Amino acid sequence: MTNWHSLKEEEVFKTLSSSPSGISEEEAKARLQTFGKNELKEKERVPIWLRFLDQFKSPLIFILLAAILVSGILGEYIDAIVISAIVLMNAILGLIQEERAEKALQALKKMAVPKAQVIREGKIKEIDSTEVVPGDVIVLSAGNRVPADARVISSFNLMTDEAPLTGESVPVEKSVGVLEEETSLGEQRNMVFSGTTVTYGRGEAVVVSTGMSTEIGKIATLLEETEKEATPLQRNLDQVGKVLALMVLGICLVVFLVGILRGAPILFMLLLSISLAVAAIPEGLPAVVTIVLALGTQRMAQRGAIIRHLPAVETLGSTSIICSDKTGTMTLNEMTVEFLVTAKDEFKITGKGYEPKGEIQAEDGPLSDLPPDIEKLVVAASLNTDAHLVKEGERWEIRGDPTEGALVVLSHKLGFKKEDLLKEYQRIHEIPFTSERKMMTTVFRKDGAHFAFSKGAPDVLIHFCNRIQNGEEVEPLSERGKDLILKKNERMARDGLRVLGIAYKPLKENEAPEKDLIFLGLVGMRDAAREEVKEAIEICRKAGIKPVMITGDHLLTAVAIGSQLGLIEKEHQAITGEDLSRLSPEELLKKAPELSIYARVSPEDKVRILNAYQSLGHVVAMTGDGINDAPALKQANIGVAMGITGTDVSKEAADMVLTDDNFATIVKAVEEGRTIFSNIKKFISFLLSCNLAEVLAVFMGFLLFPAREPILTPAQILWMNLVTDGLPALALGVNPPEKGVMEEKPRSKKTGIFTKRVLWRLGISALLMAVSTLFAFVFGLKHSVVKGETMAFTTIVVLELLYSFYSRSDRLPGWKMGFGSNKYLIWAVISSFLLQVLIVYTPGISRAFGTLPLDLIDWGFIALLGIVNFGLLEALKVLVFSKIPE
Repeated sequence: MTNWHSLKEEEVFKTLSSSPSGISEEEAKARLQTFGKNELKEKERVPIWLRFLDQFKSPLIFILLAAILVSGILGEYIDAIVISAIVLMNAILGLIQEERAEKALQALKKMAVPKAQVIREGKIKEIDSTEVVPGDVIVLSAGNRVPADARVISSFNLMTDEAPLTGESVPVEKSVGVLEEETSLGEQRNMVFSGTTVTYGRGEAVVVSTGMSTEIGKIATLLEETEKEATPLQRNLDQVGKVLALMVLGICLVVFLVGILRGAPILFMLLLSISLAVAAIPEGLPAVVTIVLALGTQRMAQRGAIIRHLPAVETLGSTSIICSDKTGTMTLNEMTVEFLVTAKDEFKITGKGYEPKGEIQAEDGPLSDLPPDIEKLVVAASLNTDAHLVKEGERWEIRGDPTEGALVVLSHKLGFKKEDLLKEYQRIHEIPFTSERKMMTTVFRKDGAHFAFSKGAPDVLIHFCNRIQNGEEVEPLSERGKDLILKKNERMARDGLRVLGIAYKPLKENEAPEKDLIFLGLVGMRDAAREEVKEAIEICRKAGIKPVMITGDHLLTAVAIGSQLGLIEKEHQAITGEDLSRLSPEELLKKAPELSIYARVSPEDKVRILNAYQSLGHVVAMTGDGINDAPALKQANIGVAMGITGTDVSKEAADMVLTDDNFATIVKAVEEGRTIFSNIKKFISFLLSCNLAEVLAVFMGFLLFPAREPILTPAQILWMNLVTDGLPALALGVNPPEKGVMEEKPRSKKTGIFTKRVLWRLGISALLMAVSTLFAFVFGLKHSVVKGETMAFTTIVVLELLYSFYSRSDRLPGWKMGFGSNKYLIWAVISSFLLQVLIVYTPGISRAFGTLPLDLIDWGFIALLGIVNFGLLEALKVLVFSKIPE
């Protein structure tokens, strides 16, 4: 790969077979054939029918497909139709999510420049940006989007906004010249990049890369190559599917062998064992998971987070590292003046961002009146800009350079609106800023008098000054005084501030504007940190989550913001992209746990950092808003994009979009994710306990009464699985969070749903419910077989409904949570019970389900079994289950 930034200009032209007057039209056509169009290409997409079939790869779905087949063979067509509908619904939902997830490249394509100005055969002409080829000389001016990666060959104050690509928070000056070979992307001042915008000045550049070879094209390639690893939920559901498969096969084998050994007919035993296997499958589980996650997305949307992929809701709950971009995520992406330094005093400016609200404060508090030197400084700073402050709806925005915008906001805060100043002062001359001069001067006329106002790098501007404003007086500026000012400048820069010097002088006729200036002071500004982020970082730490800043900005700036937010305590916790590139994969794995800030990093670095954390077993969330964040957002276990400042590319690559760009919203989302996983674990455990109870009841009934049909019919089992179990399971899915949910460490990726505690509880509760069901069957059998079956059916329904209350927590007993802690569960249980009563007492329906009416004595016996069962389980929870480790 050619390092274009490190070649001499003549070498660049020689390598590209071009010249400052461009290439010929004939050569351009030939190169278009060689290099292809200047656009981003997509890999060939998998046909929609294959992506639809991919939705059936889950072990749980395999089991349900087997259940459909078996139901059809047994003639249970209603069962087969219902289960088919469930499987189909899940497949369609999965396909829709995938379609939405793969729009990242489409968003990148939208950023392509429709037109570009090029020099060909010495003449400027406008062409489609897709026709730009290597060797073309492009003409750039303020407002242009750069059509391709190019080496700058002329620059007249040329500045570009590279924030979407590198994370740099202020426009980057562009210049000609040769740079060191190892210069990082963010430091390549002699290069312009495709997709960035010219904010100031003009220039020319020779194109070196087009299409997929550009930096933005490399990002597109990374997006194509990046594969999402399975979410914790997907892995856990796969685990559930495998456990169920083993359980189903085990049940079939045991029942079949026991029956054969006892002399039962082979065909009868085959059908019975298959029926039991179908009974073991919780047909409603995929639907309940999907609905619970969908309800979770609605709750999160109300809290400012839009979930694009359903499993991402739960993934948040296991997040152990949040990698966040700095610009626009931890900060406002709005340059803000924070400090003013004059001859003898230092002042703090309050307020954040572009909103013109704030005041000036000295050591002893706010100032009621502005000192004369501050007044002169503010007026000079505001007039010496080309930026304007405007209000768009509820948001204040800057038109022009962000640094100049911060000076305009400062003057508004202190009572000097720029539009009012321009009514008094008329600009008559300007000496523009250049990267060589590092300063800018404007000349204004007011009431017949002339004034020069200058701003620039303090170490440059100070040498044009021989006097200093001190209150109302103007005093000589000695060399010692200059040294003191430069030391203050260095101190402010070390604190991560961008520092400008401000000077002025009244002009006499024919006097040079930039000679013998009066120094007014220093202005320190930075991209202000979001107020809520510091608290959010503290909450993350309590929850065992490590926050990490990954930025394209300078190390000093990143460290200053990181210290301000409480992200780091020592500088060794920060590293630059340049130092990172020197680390081997093994060295990075050792160093990563102690690092909290990565500065001046490239898109490839971001993916490498994520890979390191994921290799260490972490579940990583990545936040970001720029194009440069897109590959990492897709690579992360959960990508979080910014809704207001985020690019389309980042939003399409992400799993979640923050509507308020608020870092604190992620913390709320993590809490929601933890609660959702806990609830999923509760209702899966609930459903499997109920299904196992049904299987054990049928199996033990067969052992006790080998010559008769199963005590529960397939229709009754399917009714319980989908309705009487399904409604409480849904209600458990929206169970309120348990206390201390954000004070626990993130669960390990290896921690599945079937922990020791869950397995013990599942097995014992299922056994108790099955034994109680058999007691009810025997009690009813004294009257008739149908009465016995009705008693068994109704008893297991009642026991399962009571068990749903038990399942609200695996630690706390029911009396500590309160009966009404989950109102949805109360309504679900009442509804399911009334539906069961309907089946028992409605003539037509009762015939279909093989039931007959129960009397008060029957209901009394069922109630007794329920009380004993529930009481025993609650006692076991407190005395046994809560002491079993997860």
